Amino acid sequence: MKQAGPFSIPLLIAALFLGLGFEAEAQPVPVFQHFGDVDPTSAARPWAIDPIDQATIPGPLDAGSSAIEVGPLSPDPGCAGCGIAAWGIDDRSAAAGTRYRYLQTPSASEVADARALGWTLRADVRIATESDAQAGLADPLDLGVFVEYDEGPAGSGERFVLSLGADTDGDPIGRLGHAAITTEGVGNSAYVRYEVVFRG
Repeated sequence: MKQAGPFSIPLLIAALFLGLGFEAEAQPVPVFQHFGDVDPTSAARPWAIDPIDQATIPGPLDAGSSAIEVGPLSPDPGCAGCGIAAWGIDDRSAAAGTRYRYLQTPSASEVADARALGWTLRADVRIATESDAQAGLADPLDLGVFVEYDEGPAGSGERFVLSLGADTDGDPIGRLGHAAITTEGVGNSAYVRYEVVFRG
């Protein structure tokens, strides 16, 4: 997660998935995925912590003692009655530019297959925060939270970035490029599924 202003943006991830192949009746074959409250670095195919962020030592979630906090929510108490287990990331710092990101690096053959077969990037997330607009930001989608697929190392390939934020009512907003979608009436207590689909 990345913060661009003096406010806190907790992100709760129930599922994150990148799959290859797209057909009308077929489900994509999983390449990278994360489900529930498992530490991403302990997953079957472990997620790496972004090298830029490795000097940051996060504290436990909801402890209120560290600038960055991560940890399991089993189940997530902010989603009343839904019973969803999730992994939380909370950037509590008031400093600009703080962040904490988990990465997967596709192999050359995975990138080639993704281009040929197509791919789906899916994220089930809850933005558990006040709205970005209430935090005094001019742009309610300031890359405070994002998920992305990047074809190459160090940004050398095509990048597809899904930015996430909240409006003045706390309803989640997703933006891909210049197109933004607001999920009205949801507030910050429900998980929303976002998908980016590339057809090869």
